[in-house]
Amino acid sequence: MPKASNQRTDLTRSADATTSAPEAPIDPAAIDAATRFIQLWGRPTIDPPAWLADLVPLATLRYAQALATVDPARVPTALPTTPPGAATPTGSTAPRVLSATPAGAVVLVPVTSGDVKVTILHASSSWLVDDVEPGTTP
Repeated sequence: MPKASNQRTDLTRSADATTSAPEAPIDPAAIDAATRFIQLWGRPTIDPPAWLADLVPLATLRYAQALATVDPARVPTALPTTPPGAATPTGSTAPRVLSATPAGAVVLVPVTSGDVKVTILHASSSWLVDDVEPGTTP
């Protein structure tokens, strides 16, 4: 497993990190990390440097570099329907693991404007976001 440095790790997405169905329950910290990232990501009215400063510590180096090219004004307002760390909800408002391995997971996070799919990778003792895209329920 790659070692984290300065809260970020230079991880690259790999097909084996996110393509198999969960075989064991996922670490709740992974779901919380995905939800927390989306809570900070979907704020189009925030100052761009502040937006980036909030997100970079929660992202892989590769994704942090991609985020540096994004204007938060172009990101839709997307507040998670369930805040990070909340009691585990059930039903359509609960974040849902679409696939997982020990190295990573894809989490569908319901938000006020639909769903987003968050690819998250395990780095040392933390979970880092490696991609966000519009989500569709399979």
